[in-house]
Amino acid sequence: MIRATAYVRKLVYVKTGRDLELTLNREDLHWAEFNWWKKVQNDSFGAEMRLLQQQKRLNASIRLYQLAVFLDNEGFIRVRGSPNMCGAWERLVRSVKLALQVTLKERVPREDVLLTLLVEAEAVVNSRPLTFVSVDANDPETLTPNHFLLGKK
Repeated sequence: MIRATAYVRKLVYVKTGRDLELTLNREDLHWAEFNWWKKVQNDSFGAEMRLLQQQKRLNASIRLYQLAVFLDNEGFIRVRGSPNMCGAWERLVRSVKLALQVTLKERVPREDVLLTLLVEAEAVVNSRPLTFVSVDANDPETLTPNHFLLGKK
């Protein structure tokens, strides 16, 4: 669908003389994807988008109310990055930042201090379990990212 949209636009541009090549590039595909996302959001959340464009608050009856949405610079609906709404990756980044803020006492630490703290934070993040953690001691060890990164059991 995206490629077809990009080709139609490209064909119009070639026919009107605004473009010389019919081959698609990254910008053409980006434009097509952008426009499809805009259409889908407009079709699904048109009233909400109009309220946000007028900088009015969404009332509690609107289905996007609890997500704390906003319109970005390109007019897309985005969800605010509140701590309870972010994904696992953002929580991991936040935990590393918090660990560094707590342990770093100086504004510009020495390189060896910073390297040590980053290695320790990496070890903590990569030791988190990826599979179910059993309470039975006879069960197999829980998989962690370190199993894959270090190649050890």
